[in-house]
Amino acid sequence: MMWVDEQQQQQQQRSSSSSSSSSSSSSNIVLPGDPLHVGDGFLLGLNTYIDNGVARASVCGVVQTVNRLVYVRPLKSRYEANVGDVVVGYLWISVPTVVAGSAGDSVSSPQQQQQQQQQRQQQQQQQQQQQQSVPYHLRRQLAMARNIANCLACRGLRISIDRIDYLMKTATDIKLEPDMLLHKQHAERLMAALARANVL
Repeated sequence: MMWVDEQQQQQQQRSSSSSSSSSSSSSNIVLPGDPLHVGDGFLLGLNTYIDNGVARASVCGVVQTVNRLVYVRPLKSRYEANVGDVVVGYLWISVPTVVAGSAGDSVSSPQQQQQQQQQRQQQQQQQQQQQQSVPYHLRRQLAMARNIANCLACRGLRISIDRIDYLMKTATDIKLEPDMLLHKQHAERLMAALARANVL
């Protein structure tokens, strides 16, 4: 009878020690770069790395141990919205724009973005003024020439708007020569596009 009681006490002590060790491991919060105190024979899992032979955490989280695997479960730092939640506050969306053309592409500042928008608006206004100064029938012809040039540029063909405009003004039996094109194999496509636009 006494022996059974001692055995039960030992089992209770073991269970309490194992629960305390598991609770201590689950409540062990680490910061990025903090060393993980693990013994020999443990495998490192997610959000861990080795620095000079020392296992360290790569995120802020809780150290978890599953069998012989040690990993860091990251702490949630942001609110996850659910359907029906009412959130009061401001939503800020910042989308950086990349300035192309320089060797080291950099993110443009709001002032540069405003300048670019103003330049675009000025170009559009100039185009509109130029279009208004041209008579209607020539305006329609120039717009068609511009559209054809854009379509051909998308296909890899380079031909000037002036050249297309000239072709539109000349007789319909004129044929394009392949040496006008950068890509000779696209001559037939160009001819077909111009024919569909009633240029040829």
